[in-house]
Amino acid sequence: NQFNGPMWPQVTELDGVVDANGELQLFVKATGTFSTHIDSIGYSYSYNLDYIYNLEINMDGVQNVYYVDSIVADDVEASSAYSLGAEGWGSRLRATRSDDGTAVFAVWADTENPDNYEGVNGAPNIKAAGRLVNGGDFTDFPVTNFTADDLYAGFYFFHNVGQISTIEGDYIHLPVVTTVTPSEFGSGNELTPVTHSFVKDVKFLWVTGLEEASTVANFAVTQNSPNPFSGSTTIQLTSQVVAPVMVEVSNLMGQTVYTMDAGIINNTMRVELPAANLEAGVYFYTVTIGNESISKKMIVE
Repeated sequence: NQFNGPMWPQVTELDGVVDANGELQLFVKATGTFSTHIDSIGYSYSYNLDYIYNLEINMDGVQNVYYVDSIVADDVEASSAYSLGAEGWGSRLRATRSDDGTAVFAVWADTENPDNYEGVNGAPNIKAAGRLVNGGDFTDFPVTNFTADDLYAGFYFFHNVGQISTIEGDYIHLPVVTTVTPSEFGSGNELTPVTHSFVKDVKFLWVTGLEEASTVANFAVTQNSPNPFSGSTTIQLTSQVVAPVMVEVSNLMGQTVYTMDAGIINNTMRVELPAANLEAGVYFYTVTIGNESISKKMIVE
């Protein structure tokens, strides 16, 4: 009631699973609405931010309501500047559960910096959170952006999630697939064939904690700086092994446009990447040391 008037939720997305107790765990994306003026039946309406809630429901009705997270970006409208042709999208909120039904999870897409995309979900990444159903809350498996730093960060436009998540070793794996590659999206044609891909490493440490989606490596690569850039940009490397360093730059089509033999790394190294002969756009740089590689995204102005 922060606006001194009646408030109620407008639900725009929902999905649910049944837990081990036979209760419906419903996840909803809700917008807080409030009335401040008068329409033909006595009200006018405004809309606040979107939020995700978990409703625990049995035959007697709603038993508990849990707050999951806020949605940062607005939905992408169809046929807008950021849509795939005539296809828009929202957060695509999905629900999944452990095989035994003792834990439930919400999975959705959001853009971390929507102001760069006129406030909309123009660069979506996969986020997830979960809880144990018997007395747990969303600190059990906290909200995590699983794709913010991977090769296709900002390109998870049309994902889907299986309703059963499997426990393998120490982790529970959420079965997420994504549709439309960056190059397919760049074509802007929603009628052409698209690629469906499994999103690896969307996983939580089972019961005892969390591990974000990342590949354990013997070296680390910083995000290039500055980014975006027009002349040149610099990346910094640290390595636990002494080994040759190769750097490869590829475009959205996966075509290699630049390679560099950066020499031998012994602990730390700075590598400068030139923008010469690169058109403005999004590229990926892959650093290979020994048998391991790390890829990140960069933007040429």
